[in-house]
Amino acid sequence: MRGTSQRRELPLESQAVHFEAIPEKFARVLVERGVRTWADVAAIPEAVFLTYSSVGPETIAWLRGELATRRGLPMVTGSGIDESVFQPKRAYAAVPVRSGVYFIRCGPFVKIGLATNARRRFVNFQQVIPFRLEFVGIIERVEGRTLRSLECEYHARFKHLHHVGEWFREEGELAELCAQLSQPKP
Repeated sequence: MRGTSQRRELPLESQAVHFEAIPEKFARVLVERGVRTWADVAAIPEAVFLTYSSVGPETIAWLRGELATRRGLPMVTGSGIDESVFQPKRAYAAVPVRSGVYFIRCGPFVKIGLATNARRRFVNFQQVIPFRLEFVGIIERVEGRTLRSLECEYHARFKHLHHVGEWFREEGELAELCAQLSQPKP
């Protein structure tokens, strides 16, 4: 946690924004606005960010959490739970920095989605969802298939288990697939 304590000692003006470590669409907005430090980011009203079509509520929630962390405050959800309690940052290291169709578990549900950076997607979700998430696995490629078509295939295959959005009940064939994905690779 050394990096966290160092960050807390520095004022936002001294903390440079590292664009490669933040959501890509949001990074483009910050570059366009001439942002250099986290103080510059904090000075921009949230309403301004929402005028960009690439910035939505998930990004704003991520931004609030990031600014709170950089100010040395705990990341707290709407339920009042300090998120760092149930997902330490070092746990994110097990999530691959790869593109593919990912499977993330939250209680009895599994999210099936597509990401160019699975770790970044997982971290962003964990910051806005007030429950512990578990990274199940990722399918990087299937010969002759695009990742988008593969994601659509899984959504159609598990349509009977659909809950809401890209979330599905982890039952039957989906539970079996998740068990296979979570097994260590030889």
